[in-house]
Amino acid sequence: MKWYVTGDVHRNYNNRFKYYTWQHDSNVALIVLGDLGFNYLLDERDKDWKRSFCNKYDFQLYAVRGNHEERPQNIPGMQLIYDKNVNGEVYWEPEYPNIHYFKDYGEYEINGYKVLVIGGAYSVDKYWRIQTRMKENGWCGWFEEEQLNDAERAAAANLCKNKSYDFVLTHTCPISWEPRDLFLSMVDQSSVDKTTELWLDEIKSTFSWNIWLFGHYHADRFERPHVEQFFEKTDELNKIFERWKNYDKKQDLVWYMSKSPLFYGGI
Repeated sequence: MKWYVTGDVHRNYNNRFKYYTWQHDSNVALIVLGDLGFNYLLDERDKDWKRSFCNKYDFQLYAVRGNHEERPQNIPGMQLIYDKNVNGEVYWEPEYPNIHYFKDYGEYEINGYKVLVIGGAYSVDKYWRIQTRMKENGWCGWFEEEQLNDAERAAAANLCKNKSYDFVLTHTCPISWEPRDLFLSMVDQSSVDKTTELWLDEIKSTFSWNIWLFGHYHADRFERPHVEQFFEKTDELNKIFERWKNYDKKQDLVWYMSKSPLFYGGI
């Protein structure tokens, strides 16, 4: 299969996917780095969106879990199956055969690459969603289990300790890479729960990795050498791998991609 990566979709897949030349190729797979948004309203509207996607597109969709969506294992009818395309377990619904959800933390083999996936993040608009959004049968757009809990973080840390990965795919990023220039000015950062970002920073040196990709902050740019943030851009996994392989040799990158102000600050 041919593998691609993109950032947060937030259910707006028509604008994101309609220009892809491979939209009707079932041998193509696209990884979304969180906030796909298909498990968001938790009613028939979610099913309508999934059904519409499957009717329009034939490529395979693989989702890292973000913060603005329910955990797939909490969706009625969701199954945990072994997926030979990623050599690991994913969540899947038979009614929507080309939509797949990675586990909240897990190891996969994708296109010959060893990959670590870790989902979840904190919603900076948590209290706004709880207090001011129009509630529909108790729904307010915030999910209590948006971050991994203590036991899950411990299990994930133990899973990857002393191992080596070609790619790490997460929704948010380690706190030392936080793109602070992108923070929303109306959000008091002292009120933001940084548990996931702090924990990712703690564990990122306990295993070896080559390339780290994340979403969440809604920008497309290089954050550090071998670290990329995705939002609207889409790139092929093989090209990303070759990009950093060439960078190690020539210290050169494509001119049109933005870099973080702290790009040369190291890992």
